[in-house]
Amino acid sequence: MRLNKILLFTLLLTALNFNGYAQDTLEFKVVQDFFAATSAHDYQAIKGLATTDFQLLEIDEIWNMDYLIQLMKKANKAVKRRNFFKPIKQVKKDNMLWLSYWNKAEFSFEEQPARAVYWLESVVMVKENNQWLIQMLHSSRVKVEKLPKNIQFNEYINLNFKVE
Repeated sequence: MRLNKILLFTLLLTALNFNGYAQDTLEFKVVQDFFAATSAHDYQAIKGLATTDFQLLEIDEIWNMDYLIQLMKKANKAVKRRNFFKPIKQVKKDNMLWLSYWNKAEFSFEEQPARAVYWLESVVMVKENNQWLIQMLHSSRVKVEKLPKNIQFNEYINLNFKVE
């Protein structure tokens, strides 16, 4: 009987680990929507998911929202991006929280095979007017061989964003 309880407990923990506790939170959906809007080149939606003082730490540089959108407008819109996530941790205190997660993007262009790129990321979010907004995003590229063994990413798709 004790062995059955241990087995059941282990299975429950395993199931929770694969589903990811932050995956289903409203706050993590803001992060997922940010990347879905980025994939759709929906600049208004991207701005709407971040604070006015948004900061992105990317490739050893400091970017603001205007610079991010400027780069996106120069990008080849024929390149398609699919987004995948694996949450790590979420910590909330009052109207501020931070999240850490693994991010995977698959980029494809016409008939060429998709190319996967991986990041380890964290965001700081604040609640303004009863809405969670991204204030800071930190992104570090990760080589595939440095990813945790057996990591399982979940694809996120939101078709509500308009392609500009």
